[in-house]
Amino acid sequence: MYPSVAHQIDLGCLTTTEPVPFALAFDRAQSVVDGRILNPFWRISEPLTAKVTIMVRSNSPLPSLIAQFGLRIVVERRNDPLKDTYNDLLSFFMRSKSETGEEPSDRELSDIVLNMIIAGRDTTAQALSWTFYMLSKNPTVEAKLVEEIMQTLGDAQVPNYDQVKTMRYANAVFHETLRYKPRHLIIPTILLFPTFPPTSLYPSVPKESKQAVADDILPDGTMVDAGTIVMWIPYAMGRSRAIWGEDASEYKPERWLGETDLQPSSWDYPVFNGGPRICLGKSMAELEGVYVLVSILRRFKVTVRNLDDVTYDNSLTLPMRNGLMCNFEKRV
Repeated sequence: MYPSVAHQIDLGCLTTTEPVPFALAFDRAQSVVDGRILNPFWRISEPLTAKVTIMVRSNSPLPSLIAQFGLRIVVERRNDPLKDTYNDLLSFFMRSKSETGEEPSDRELSDIVLNMIIAGRDTTAQALSWTFYMLSKNPTVEAKLVEEIMQTLGDAQVPNYDQVKTMRYANAVFHETLRYKPRHLIIPTILLFPTFPPTSLYPSVPKESKQAVADDILPDGTMVDAGTIVMWIPYAMGRSRAIWGEDASEYKPERWLGETDLQPSSWDYPVFNGGPRICLGKSMAELEGVYVLVSILRRFKVTVRNLDDVTYDNSLTLPMRNGLMCNFEKRV
């Protein structure tokens, strides 16, 4: 959905049962890059392990496939006679200029397209997968959610914008899943034990890092030298009792509800980052996630078939290894 909205791009994932070449290459690239972030010896270790993938071979077509995909999108847009009528993100960047008045090159625009796809393609989809997983593990929560959906929508099959915003329990369920399932993950334990079973909640981006461009001092007095990479782990923060209380390990959407709905600081709940680097698509992701969740549960009872076999895979985000296999039973 995100590539279509942001760039008028259809990846074709819903029109074929076969793997989409770009999607396959993109997933493999993210997995390889993620594995290299904590492994400075990857040039040595990759050829020596069974994890030598098509992506790392010198004659691999996948890197060029990814680059060509982004470039093709840009070239097609430049040649589109209706390009001036579009108001999507790609058009916004194509019309932008640098401080010196220069327009972005095709390569720069291609990189922007790919960067935006990383940010918007996997994160919301994976958040929804983990939400359905958590609902299957917590039938009482699912029952409360379905009750709210039925009361709010009535005979309607899909919600409107106002209904999505006013469905407090649906929003609480989605945010509670994100508390435990940030958008991507770098944790040595996970890298060493990739089949470690999931516990409860899953943020779409479970790790973040920044490199200091100058000497600095953190609020607690810690010195940070220029060039130091500082990493924080939303995956761990979402499970922290110091932040969320003694019930931090419980899947509890009710924690978001009260006389005044919980609005945690982005520094306690950094699943969309914070400050000047807050996720540009935060509002869209929240709207899209709850809309799809409500629309599906309004029409179908979803039963996860591989509930006991679900685990996460290593990537820049936090995908499910082998996906989430579900049965859909139409509601009467």
